[in-house]
Amino acid sequence: MGDRADAREPLPPPSPPRPVAPQPARPDTAWREHAACRGHKHPDLWYGGPDRPNSLWPGRSDYTANINEAIAICRTCPVRNPCLAHALAHDEQGVWGGLTEDERKKAPDP
Repeated sequence: MGDRADAREPLPPPSPPRPVAPQPARPDTAWREHAACRGHKHPDLWYGGPDRPNSLWPGRSDYTANINEAIAICRTCPVRNPCLAHALAHDEQGVWGGLTEDERKKAPDP
């Protein structure tokens, strides 16, 4: 039996690992699962504005009331800070982290 084992050719060396294309970094958005606005029955509260009429409440044209309601909800949100950081990093529209687009534009850089 020893002859058969000795007669085998040695295995070739292992191949080097194939290069893997770098994957783009994915932003950490797990905080969204805990957002106070998540699943809200009126998501347009956060996106209203004079140029974006309120489609859910045709009789409620006062977008300021909508924005104020969204901001009040944001004030209770446990993930307000990462939400605001996301909005600042991605130039989001609407209310994010308790600030409107105009307020975020005026905010100092983090």
